[in-house]
Amino acid sequence: MHVGKETIGDYKLYALRRLMQGSPDHPKAPLGNNYRPPQPLLHRPIRTNIDFKTPKINGKSACPTMYREVYYKATSWKQH
Repeated sequence: MHVGKETIGDYKLYALRRLMQGSPDHPKAPLGNNYRPPQPLLHRPIRTNIDFKTPKINGKSACPTMYREVYYKATSWKQH
């Protein structure tokens, strides 16, 4: 699984905002009342536990998976 910095463009942000929740037994709905206006990143890193390298099922891309055990590697801490 690839874990690290990813560059995210407007089209990816749009896709994240359109994420739905639900199961085949329950109707799909937008993710919870979770809207907040976009804020500037100001060079802050964004991290995720979503595995973007997903396999194809029947020729179509499968949804990304999320694993419980994800580890991040940060740059070394410098004390001033």
